[in-house]
Amino acid sequence: MSTQSNGPGLSGLILKIYMAVFFVYLFAPLLVMSLAAFNSYEYPSVTQWRGWTLHWFGELAQDDRILQGIVNSVLVALGVVGLSLPLGLSGALILTRLQSRYTNVLYAVLVSPLLIPGIILGISTLIFWGRVDVPGGLFLTVLAQSSFIASYSMLLFMARLQRQDRVLEEAALDLGASSFFMFRRITVPFLAPTLITGAVIGFLQSIENYNTTIFAVGGDWTLVTEIGSRFRFGLSPVINVIGVLFVILTVIAATLYTIQKEREKHRRAALRCPPEWQDVLPRPIPGRQGLPDWLKTMPAQAHSALLGQDMRTVKQCPPFLDAMGGGWLMPLLCDVTVQAGLTFSWDWDLPVSQLDRLTRAPLSWHPSAQLDGVPFVEPGMAALKFNSAWTVEVPKGWSVLFTHPVNRLDLPFQTLTGLVDCDAFNHGFVHFPALWRDRNWTGTLPKGTPVAQLWPVPRAMTAQFETLEGPHADQVEETLDLIGQARGGYRKNHRASDH
Repeated sequence: MSTQSNGPGLSGLILKIYMAVFFVYLFAPLLVMSLAAFNSYEYPSVTQWRGWTLHWFGELAQDDRILQGIVNSVLVALGVVGLSLPLGLSGALILTRLQSRYTNVLYAVLVSPLLIPGIILGISTLIFWGRVDVPGGLFLTVLAQSSFIASYSMLLFMARLQRQDRVLEEAALDLGASSFFMFRRITVPFLAPTLITGAVIGFLQSIENYNTTIFAVGGDWTLVTEIGSRFRFGLSPVINVIGVLFVILTVIAATLYTIQKEREKHRRAALRCPPEWQDVLPRPIPGRQGLPDWLKTMPAQAHSALLGQDMRTVKQCPPFLDAMGGGWLMPLLCDVTVQAGLTFSWDWDLPVSQLDRLTRAPLSWHPSAQLDGVPFVEPGMAALKFNSAWTVEVPKGWSVLFTHPVNRLDLPFQTLTGLVDCDAFNHGFVHFPALWRDRNWTGTLPKGTPVAQLWPVPRAMTAQFETLEGPHADQVEETLDLIGQARGGYRKNHRASDH
C-alpha cells in the first residue's frame, strides 16, 4: 500500500492565496488613488462617483503653489544627492580602510542620525544654523535632510566596498599609478552601481520627507509640506493627480531599467561549473587581477646604455598592459608537481560530480602523433591538455579566442591558440592544449596558475580598405604630434575609459 501526501498541494494553495492577498494589499490603494483622480467629485473619493473627468489635471496645471512645490522638492532632492553621496562615500572609505580601535565608535557616530527622529533633526538643524545666521529655507532643508540621508549612502557604499577585491587597486599602485588615478579609474567604476542606487534612494527619500523638512524649510515650501498644510482645509483630487503622475513616471523608469538590464544581459558572458565543485575550483578572473609579480615589481624606468638615457619600461606601455589585463584568465585546477618537464602528478580530492563524463584530472596528454609536422614542436616535448571545469557562453554572434596568457613567456609551457563559437558550443568544456617548453623545469605549478586567456570576439566584423587622405591624413598628423610632444598622450587621449 502506498500513500501520497497532500502537503505540497495544500502549501501551494496557501502560497497562492498569500500572494494574492499581498498584491491586493500592495496595489489596491494605488488603484483607489488613481481612480479618484478621474472622478468629478470635488473631494478624493471613489465611493461617491460623479462621472469620469480630466478636470483635475487642468487644475493641477493652474495650481502655482503645487507646481512651485514640485520644483522646490526637485531642487532640494538634487542638492541632497549632491551632498549626501560624497559624505557617505567619505565615511564608507574611512570605515572600510581605517584599521583602528576607534572604528566601531566612529561607525556608531556616523549611523546615529538614522536612529534620531526626523523632528529632532529638523529642530536641531534650525537651531544650530540659526546661530550662524543661516535662515530656514531650501538651503537649510538640504543640510537637514543630508544629515541622515548621507548615513544611508554610507551604508550602501560600505556594503559594496566590503565586497571589493583590493588586488586591482594594489596592482595599479604597483604599476606606478597615483592614488587619485587609481581611485578615479578603479574604485569609482567599481562603485558606479552603488552611486546610481544611492542617488535614486537619496532623491526619493528627500522628495517624500516631511518631519525634518517642515522645521527647516522656513518660509519656503516643498510638495509634501504644501500637501500637509492643505489637510486643514480638505484636499482636492489634484493631489491624486500628482500621485497618478508619480506612478506613471515610476512605471516608465522601471521599464527603461528593465530594458537596459536585458541589453546588458545580451552583452554578458557566462562561465559555469558543476555545483559540487563551486567551492573547490579556483575561479576564472579578469586579466587585470592576474598581473604577475614580476610586472608589479618592475621599475618604471631603466637606463639605456645604447641611447645614454633613461627609458620607460613596458610597465608604462598601455598596449602591453591592456593586453595582459584584458579578457579572463583560466586557472590551473590544482597544484601539479613536475619532474624534469616529463613527469606530472597531483593529489586532489575532488567531490564526485553529477556529470559522470567530466574528467576529474587537472590535465591530460595529447598523443605526439597529433603534432607531427608542426615546426615548433621539438622531439620529446610533452604535449599536454589543461582540463577545464568551466563552460563558456557568449551572446549570439560572438566567439571566444583562447590563447596563452598574454606576455607570459615566463611560464614553462606554451598554450596553443584556438577559436571556439561559444554562442553555439556553450554546454561543453573547452580544454587547452599546451606544449611543455622547459624540459629542465622541476617544481610545483600552483593551483590558480593562469593556463589560458580568453577573449570574446564578434564574428560579424568586416573590413574595408581605403587610402589615407583628406581629414584622415590630418588626424594622423595631429595624433602623431600629440603622442610625440606630451608624455602620456596615448593614455590620456586615445585609450578607452574602461581600461
